[in-house]
Amino acid sequence: MRGNAIARVLASHKESWWDNDTMNLHTDDSITDPLQFSETQSSFIEGNHGIKMTYLAPHTNLRVDYFFVVDCNKDYAPFKKIMNKRSNHLDKYFFTITHPYKNSISRYIHLYASKQNSSRLYVETNQVDDERVINIDISKLFSYDRVDFEDEYIKILNRFDFTPRFSSVRNFILQLLDRETNFECHSPVLDKRFTEIGWFGNYNSALTEAK
Repeated sequence: MRGNAIARVLASHKESWWDNDTMNLHTDDSITDPLQFSETQSSFIEGNHGIKMTYLAPHTNLRVDYFFVVDCNKDYAPFKKIMNKRSNHLDKYFFTITHPYKNSISRYIHLYASKQNSSRLYVETNQVDDERVINIDISKLFSYDRVDFEDEYIKILNRFDFTPRFSSVRNFILQLLDRETNFECHSPVLDKRFTEIGWFGNYNSALTEAK
């Protein structure tokens, strides 16, 4: 989930390219900013994926696993649409995500955690010592500690020469952390609310998924 969230953070700066129609897994047409949560829907993901995934995951269509790494001939329509539009925005950064394929990708952003401060244990806990690799400490960026957040976010700003968006990025991260922290104890209530209101279908599997 951190990979999609990082992609949204990076794409939210004016030096980056973001196309809401193709990159955002969302059915709310009012959403234009990659960091913007819907006011009427549970989260960024569409369809009946279950309440846990829907509520916690800031998913995007930016995964390149299936299109390039696993099978370059696979008809992965969402990413093809993105690449067709990409040619008109070559003056801006374009960030994609994938699970680690270090032998296939020569230059990439490596996500690691210097400390365990999440309900989900972080797997990658060390930086990659390679001049082609950009390391981002997600345990600091996704932290309730304001100083830790700012230290890591400023590194990102300096590395890409981004125009700062301190408030927007911080609010986005705090919203995600708040959802993660409170999900386990509130999932039965959320399940009932979402079913009654009709947010992304029927979530009768919520209790099973929350365990």
